[in-house]
Amino acid sequence: MTQKNICIQLFFALCITCVTSCKKGEYIENPLTIKYIKFESVGGANISQLLLSGKPLEISQLGGAYQIPFHGEDSLALTLVYGKNTLTKKFDMSKAYQSYYLFAKGNNIDSLAILTNHPMDGVEVPDDNSFYLNIYNENKYFSPDGSPIHIALYDGVGEWNQWDPTYTENPVDTIFNITTQFNEGFRKIKYLNYYSDSGVGKWKAKVLREDKTPVKSPDGNDLYFYIPFSKDVKVLYTYIDNKEIKEVNLDNWDSNSYMELPNGAVSTLFPLKLYLSK
Repeated sequence: MTQKNICIQLFFALCITCVTSCKKGEYIENPLTIKYIKFESVGGANISQLLLSGKPLEISQLGGAYQIPFHGEDSLALTLVYGKNTLTKKFDMSKAYQSYYLFAKGNNIDSLAILTNHPMDGVEVPDDNSFYLNIYNENKYFSPDGSPIHIALYDGVGEWNQWDPTYTENPVDTIFNITTQFNEGFRKIKYLNYYSDSGVGKWKAKVLREDKTPVKSPDGNDLYFYIPFSKDVKVLYTYIDNKEIKEVNLDNWDSNSYMELPNGAVSTLFPLKLYLSK
């Protein structure tokens, strides 16, 4: 048999193999498809990368979702890089597109919640003279070991006076057991009475340690804080920033440094950071 005949027979054998191995109408699916997961940050809980098997995934130009290579798995373990920490979670891969909210309940990776609904969804606004509050503390001066703290609130007396305010001698309300993470539910807090015509008030506060003893200034004096607050806020997620507490005249921007306080006490603006509100 000549070399030409051998080549012709091999060609026809290959054609027959292809025909018999592929049935009429059969669709051969591409083993690799792309699925999409989008993470939307609420309150600043940003992730810098999403990893699959240690490799960073690319972000799609369409809506900012991550592109997930998919080979038919029921679920995939994806790693979120959040600050200097990582968090690995399994995600169901049955849907072509998924969307989640990232919500940090505290200042560490373990507190990062992955939600299908926005944390404000379904939250009813109080219809009385009060607001809903959820608060956590990350200030090491107030609580070096992460123990709960409390905030005692003093109300203003008489008409609003920005330059010479008078406050109650004793606290009128106390926010107890502020930990390093948000609570599962809200605290209902009554609005205090001391507001300007613009609707922004300035509440006086004292921070208490877990045993109810007051936090002192670095030089041992009584320490008061002032919290600007708007009556427009009905629901509030907030946290106490890890701001350095300095000596007397603690903050050059302290608008309360002109106030006379008893027994050498000092004051500053409260290191409160807005997280979410409505």
